[in-house]
Amino acid sequence: MNTRKIIASFLTPLMLIGSAFAFAGCKGKSTGEGQIISKDDPWFTTKEVHFNDICDAGDYSEIAFEGFQFEGDYILVNCEAHNFSDEGYITIGDYITCILDQDGELISRLSSTDIVGESDKAFTTLLGCIAENGDLYCYLNHGGLCKAKIDPETGKPGSVEKVELGSGNISYIECMSVYGDYGFIFAESGSSYEVLVIKDGELVLEKDLKSEFATDYVYVSGISGNDSKVTLYISYSGGLAECEYDIKSNDFKKVGDSIFSRPGNVVQGFDGRYYSDEGDGVYVDGEPFCLFGDSDGNLKRLSDAKLGSVMEDRVILYGDASDTISLDQDPVLYILVKQAENPNAGKTLIKAYSSYSMVDEMIAEGIKQFNAGSDKYYIRTQADDAYNDPDFDMFDSESYQKYEDEFKLKVLSDDGPDIIFNADNISGLENDNCLIDLSKDIKLDPDKYYATVEECAVTNGKLYSLPLNFYFEGIITDKSYVKEGTKGFTFDEYEEFVSTTCNGENPLCEEYSKEDLLVHFVCSSYNSWIKDGKVDFDHDEFRKMASYTKDNIPDQANLEDENGVVTFDDGYLMNQAKKKASCMSVYDLSFLIRFMPDMKDPVLLGLPSTEGKGLTAHIETTVSLTASCKNKDACLELINILLSPEIQKLSSCSPMNKEAAEYLIDKTISALNAEYEKRRDQMGYTNEMLGMMGLSEVPYELRKVYLDALENIDGVGHYDLSVTTILREESRAYFSGQKDIDSFIGNLENRVQTVINEQG
Repeated sequence: MNTRKIIASFLTPLMLIGSAFAFAGCKGKSTGEGQIISKDDPWFTTKEVHFNDICDAGDYSEIAFEGFQFEGDYILVNCEAHNFSDEGYITIGDYITCILDQDGELISRLSSTDIVGESDKAFTTLLGCIAENGDLYCYLNHGGLCKAKIDPETGKPGSVEKVELGSGNISYIECMSVYGDYGFIFAESGSSYEVLVIKDGELVLEKDLKSEFATDYVYVSGISGNDSKVTLYISYSGGLAECEYDIKSNDFKKVGDSIFSRPGNVVQGFDGRYYSDEGDGVYVDGEPFCLFGDSDGNLKRLSDAKLGSVMEDRVILYGDASDTISLDQDPVLYILVKQAENPNAGKTLIKAYSSYSMVDEMIAEGIKQFNAGSDKYYIRTQADDAYNDPDFDMFDSESYQKYEDEFKLKVLSDDGPDIIFNADNISGLENDNCLIDLSKDIKLDPDKYYATVEECAVTNGKLYSLPLNFYFEGIITDKSYVKEGTKGFTFDEYEEFVSTTCNGENPLCEEYSKEDLLVHFVCSSYNSWIKDGKVDFDHDEFRKMASYTKDNIPDQANLEDENGVVTFDDGYLMNQAKKKASCMSVYDLSFLIRFMPDMKDPVLLGLPSTEGKGLTAHIETTVSLTASCKNKDACLELINILLSPEIQKLSSCSPMNKEAAEYLIDKTISALNAEYEKRRDQMGYTNEMLGMMGLSEVPYELRKVYLDALENIDGVGHYDLSVTTILREESRAYFSGQKDIDSFIGNLENRVQTVINEQG
């Protein structure tokens, strides 16, 4: 499993699955082929309502999404509209709220102009709406805090009323968030911020936040609550903070800072109970109310969405349907309506597990297509619940080993899965006892697929985990700086390249810390250290890697702060593009393309190695079939769908399918150029401003650099977390000087050999 994916999964509990199994709701009988779905099993149809379809810009050039609100029987979509002047600058626009019913149909439309008139709209900000005693009120910043009663059916406002504030020191109202009867308004007061809490139109608390936030902005990124408190997640210049409003004591305070992510939303449902989104579905009192696997929606999009409201017959979530390439907003509502009968009744259930976080959008869409087209089978996916255990620490070898052992027991149980996504992440799973060798069933045409990646994933002649997509890491530079035909650097060549061409600025230091780089080096040539169950780190290649890393790489990457969080100053992308070389993960194609235009003849080279190898691919997602798979032919049909150009075009990184790769790189170049032209021609941005955003005109010819790189992959890296966890632990003493290289290698070999022996 690649480090990027590990960290992303670790920092995003919203994407993880809760403690309940996703198969608990299947009550049908069992056969030799598996469980049969009953008509009484839960089923929800999914309707997607896209922001761009319901909020027309009207007489304005552009409309920008602000956020969703759920008030009583209404869904409110808040946005801001504006025009461009003849000189390309943004003119004063209007704040708009679209009022929808619970089917996502537009009822009415309200603008700040409707409330205060055309002449005063420039001095008015629409903050949001609150249901007060059964009526809907719109709050606005209009010479202070004001509100107006709204008729939801017509969108017509009543007269504007002033809301009296306590201190009267408010200079500007920044934003408002709503939970139930409570509104939370954040406003500037001198050099600090205040929070104003209102209920039923009355101010119940005004508190100075100077001690909590020394900042130049405050923005609420999430809110949830229960009978006793409301929790707000606040973005500010210092990061992301968790704050609580205690309803009983009427007090507001910050309870956590520098958090990396927030848990799922908690909302009060139709029956007064509190419902939470847990990644795989919506739960109440620890029991599933709506599992996303019981719907026809895209599992990944639903798992990423946030809970908006729960009614007796439906669940409404909100998220972002933008793909990894498009720079346009695509906010979306997901309305899941419970049906009287399950339309898949009589189908055989095929169980799919995903290690760590939920499957990506590409896999989710492939499963959705399979389920819609099969009249005999239905695939349901769950991620491993043990990963969400608060006691689990992936970087602790004992904790991680326990996790792996528990996962393998589930796989080998009588009620285990037929399919596993990312089985290659679990050490000791890739053998005949656990998985089927797919090498006889899957033969990728090298004219249509990057077969080299598949071939490199074969171990001892067997293919237990078929790659679905991958990324690669390397050095991007200009061909004029390296010898003709260079695929990668030896360590000596790289040191000379850094010293002369790069003027001493080592590109590796931007991307890696000491620990991360050594882990990457080892995993990029994993089979060099572990062959036929024997571990050998005691040779020149490993010593050279360890020595180079210790002497040349800092304890943390240059772009990280003291907490290991990557930071970007405003000029980062522009300054980065002017460098002679950069190290990057070619995971997001748009990020790669942004570096290329400033190089006359860009080339992608492998990271330094003893032999000067070319690029190494790192597999992002895989699919495997278990040894106990009951419906192999159906599962192979799913694999064919996942490898199809249609599904591969949804890949978040480099796809296995060549047609999909060409489509994605062309789409990336077109999207970046469209955004560049829009900001330059319509919005009047200067070249310097565009450069700071990493935008410039992208020559179409640069697609060849990327496609050529895919054809020249030298090998496939392998991340074994049980091994890399030990490597990290042992390397710290070596890097700090507490152990010499011989002691480091000896301890490392002994511990890794023990793990390999235990894996069998």
